[in-house]
Amino acid sequence: MEGADCTPRVNGQMLPGFVGRRVRVVGHVTEVHPDRMQMTLTDSKVITVALDPQTQVPVGTIVEVVGVATGGETIQEHNVTNFGETFNLENYEQLVKFTHTYKDLFYE
Repeated sequence: MEGADCTPRVNGQMLPGFVGRRVRVVGHVTEVHPDRMQMTLTDSKVITVALDPQTQVPVGTIVEVVGVATGGETIQEHNVTNFGETFNLENYEQLVKFTHTYKDLFYE
């Protein structure tokens, strides 16, 4: 997972190990404020995402956030993709674990 263009999928438990790096997380949006939102990730950990001023995210949706981990529970958003309300978070959590078990398939 060392490539310059690599954006690993992580969950809340893994996030502290990626501080200062670009990451990809998926979760359920639980709160939205003008400058930040809270999400419950696929492993049920709650994080805060610092939002770009133009980003609009509805509460209750499932989103993917690509951004830089700025702390063990925080990300500075670069991009948000809305996955709707019915995306299967349990399957995605299994994918996250799989990508870290078989890193050579996904990140090299």
